[in-house]
Amino acid sequence: SVTGVQTCALPISTDLPKVEVTDAAGEGREARINGSTRIRRETIDALPVLDRDFTGLAGLDPLTGAQLSVGGQRWTSTDIRIDGAQARNMLRAGEANGGPQAIPLDAVREFEVNTGLFDAGIGRSGGGQIVVATRSGTNTPTARAFLSFRNQELAGATDFQARPRSARRSSFVQSGVSWGGPLVRDRVHLFLAYERQHSSEPIVTGDVSTTAAQLAAGIA
Repeated sequence: SVTGVQTCALPISTDLPKVEVTDAAGEGREARINGSTRIRRETIDALPVLDRDFTGLAGLDPLTGAQLSVGGQRWTSTDIRIDGAQARNMLRAGEANGGPQAIPLDAVREFEVNTGLFDAGIGRSGGGQIVVATRSGTNTPTARAFLSFRNQELAGATDFQARPRSARRSSFVQSGVSWGGPLVRDRVHLFLAYERQHSSEPIVTGDVSTTAAQLAAGIA
């Protein structure tokens, strides 16, 4: 038998050439510009939103009607997605949540209403679609807090039934706080948002506090 050994020396170099990777942006969602309306974070901060519910932003799309109906379709056919996950109430339509809103408005990074030209991966919607992308932290720490208060003193002196403020006491308090920043710079980021809404408002179904009102209602 013949045995041979060959020794090779491999040089180690620490001078690595610079590698640049470039690419042109594809069409992406821009191709749906005629069939969608997008609202970015800067615009959301500048807009008054009723009850701070993100679905209120859908009214900025010209094809959105009452009760979140899109493009003339039934409002129960409007799909709602948060970060790609379906968040539609399958029983009564609208967003699936047990409170005033599904997520805090401060947590919304981008809002989009799709009225047509859906992606192939979008289904379970016979009408339009409302899409929300949530925020994430960045290397720059940010924080925000707010408080909103309203009671009967900020309403008219009398209502449509000529009742004074003392007969329709109410209060509405809405507060929230959010924080975002790095846990490990350039690697791990965190964003937290919390909102609370407390309201106490009378609901009048009929005024029978006086004899005249009782006679008019046929109960006296």
